[in-house]
Amino acid sequence: MFHFGFSYIGLIWLIMLFVPNIIWTKNKPSGYEEAVVKENKVLLMFERTGQVLVTTLVLIFKDLNIDMNRKPSLILLFISFFCMVCYELYWIRYFKSEKTMSDYYSSFLLVPVAGATLPVIAFFFLGLYGANGILLFAVTILGIGHIGIHVMHKNEVIPKKKRKLPIRLIKWFFAIAGCALVLAFIGYFGYRNARFIKAFAGAKNPVFEDKYIELNGQEQYIRVMGRDIDNPVIILLHGGPGGPDGSMDYAYMDYLLDDYTYITWDQRGCGRTFYRNRAFDPDNKTATPKQLFEDIDALVDYACERFDEDKVTILGHSWGSLLAVRYSFDHPEKIDKTICIGQYVSFRKGEVLAADHAIKVAKEAGDDTSKIEEALKVYQSEPSMLNMLALRNFTGPYNVPDVPEKATLRGAFSPYLGIDDMRWMFIDNASVEKLFKNCKSLIDFMEKMNDVRACGTEFKVPMYFISGEMDFICERSLAKEYCEDITAPDKAFYEIKGCGHTPQADKPKEVADIIRKLGK
Repeated sequence: MFHFGFSYIGLIWLIMLFVPNIIWTKNKPSGYEEAVVKENKVLLMFERTGQVLVTTLVLIFKDLNIDMNRKPSLILLFISFFCMVCYELYWIRYFKSEKTMSDYYSSFLLVPVAGATLPVIAFFFLGLYGANGILLFAVTILGIGHIGIHVMHKNEVIPKKKRKLPIRLIKWFFAIAGCALVLAFIGYFGYRNARFIKAFAGAKNPVFEDKYIELNGQEQYIRVMGRDIDNPVIILLHGGPGGPDGSMDYAYMDYLLDDYTYITWDQRGCGRTFYRNRAFDPDNKTATPKQLFEDIDALVDYACERFDEDKVTILGHSWGSLLAVRYSFDHPEKIDKTICIGQYVSFRKGEVLAADHAIKVAKEAGDDTSKIEEALKVYQSEPSMLNMLALRNFTGPYNVPDVPEKATLRGAFSPYLGIDDMRWMFIDNASVEKLFKNCKSLIDFMEKMNDVRACGTEFKVPMYFISGEMDFICERSLAKEYCEDITAPDKAFYEIKGCGHTPQADKPKEVADIIRKLGK
C-alpha cells in the first residue's frame, strides 16, 4: 500500500514490453506507415500520457514486488505474468508470420488485437496486486488510447464482419460490464489510496509497518502506524474471540495519528496470524487464554523496547475489553492507562436485559414474542455461547441502534484490507461451527467468566470506558455499573448517543476526541 521504492517486477514487465517493440521497428507490417497518419489525435494523447504514467508508476512502488506475506494476492501477479508471457508468444508468432497488417492486429487466445490488449491487461492486474488506484487509472488511460488506436487501424485495414444482433448485444453487454468493473476498481482502490495518503500527508517523522513479529514461539501479525514515531504507544486488542478488526480501526485511529503510535494485532489463532501459522497449528490448539495473555505481555514488551517507552496504553473492544481488564489488573507496571470500548461485563446478565428490551419493542409493535421468550428460557437454563447466539437471532431485529452500524462498511473500504482478512471473515470463520472450532478454548473461558469483576475491581491504572448508548451486545448499563464499582487512580464512563456495539466505527471522530482528551 503505497510503499515507495524500486520495483523489480515493474522493470521486468517493462523489459518484456519494450524488447519485442524494439525488434518490431525493423519488422513493421506493410502499409503501417500509411495507417499511422490517420491516427486519432485524442486517442494518441491518451496513449502517450498513459505510456509515461505507467512506465513511471510501475518502477516506483515496491508493493508490486513479490511478497510472500500476501500469498493469496499472488494469484493476481501470476495472471499479470501470464498475460505478459502470452504477449511474448504473440510477438513470436508475428515475427514468424508474413508480417501483414492482419498478422499485426490478430487475436491471441481469443484476446482481440492482442499486441495492444495483453500488456494493458497485464499492467491492470499488476495494479490490482499492488492495490494501487493510481496505477489502475494510468493503465485505463493507456488502454483507451493504445487499444483504441489499434482497433481503429484494424477496422480500416481488415473488413469487419457484420455480426447477428444477439452476438452484437452480447458483445455490448460485456463491453459495458467490463467498463463498469474497471471504473469500480479504480474508484475502490482510489478511495483506499486517498485515505492512506491523507493520513500521512505532511508527517515529518512517520512510522508505518505491516509486519510479523515473534511472540512466544509464533510469528504474529501487527500493523504499526503514527505520524510521529516518538509519540506514546497505544495497543489495540480486538474483539471476538477470533474477530480481528485491524482493517476497521483506521476509522477512528486516523484522527489520533498526531497523538499516538498505534499497534493493531491479529491475536493468536485468527486472521493473518492464523494463516501465517496454519501449517504448525491448524487446529488452533495453542490459542488458549493463558497463551493469549502471555502473547499480550510479549507484545507490550516488544512495543516498549521498539519505541523506548516504559508504559503503553491498552485499548480493548468487546472481547478485547475483557483481555484489557485482566491484563491491566495483572501488569499495572506496564500500563499508562486502559480504555475499553463496548466493555464485556456479563453475557448472562446482558442477554437477559437485551431480551427484555427486544420483548418490549416487539410487544409495542404488536409482534409475537413467544420465540424470544422460549429462546431466553433455553439460554437461562444453559447459558452457553451457542444458546446465546440462538437467542440473538430473535432479539437482533428488535435491538437496532439509532445510528447505523458501519463497522463492516469501514472494513470493506479500508486502506489496509487484504485478502487474508476477507478469507478469515467470509470463509474460515464465517459460521458458528467454524467459530467454535477456531476459538473453543477462548469461548470456554468467556462462558465461565460469569462476571468481569472476577478479574479484579481494584486497579492501579486509570480505567476508562466508552459504550454506545444502544449497545445490546455488551450491555451499556452493565458497563456503567462496572465503572462505578471499581477503584482506580482515575476512571470515567462515556456514552455515545444512538450507537450500538461499535461506536468507534459509527461515530469515529467523537470516540477519537474522547481518547485524545484522556491522553492529556
